[in-house]
Amino acid sequence: MIEAPDAAHALDMLQTARVEAVMTDIIMPGEMDGIGLALTIQERWPALPVLLVSGYSERAAEAQARGFPVLNKPYSLPDVERRLRVLVDATPAGDTYPFA
Repeated sequence: MIEAPDAAHALDMLQTARVEAVMTDIIMPGEMDGIGLALTIQERWPALPVLLVSGYSERAAEAQARGFPVLNKPYSLPDVERRLRVLVDATPAGDTYPFA
């Protein structure tokens, strides 16, 4: 697991990190929120799965309307594991990002 303090750092880290999926809160510090991060990831790495989490139903509905899966708070670790496994399993075998 890799952690980033904000979306800008997450994007920087994704340039070199080998990841199978990204999980981010919709509400986060910095200039870009989680939906903006997810949209940027979708643009740069279209097949990289992104799971958004939120405690705000309006923001969750906005993310879902844009096609992103959302895990509502409160959630348990088994909930997270299940949702991420579904996303990763839907990705072609062996794919991690970024690609060389």
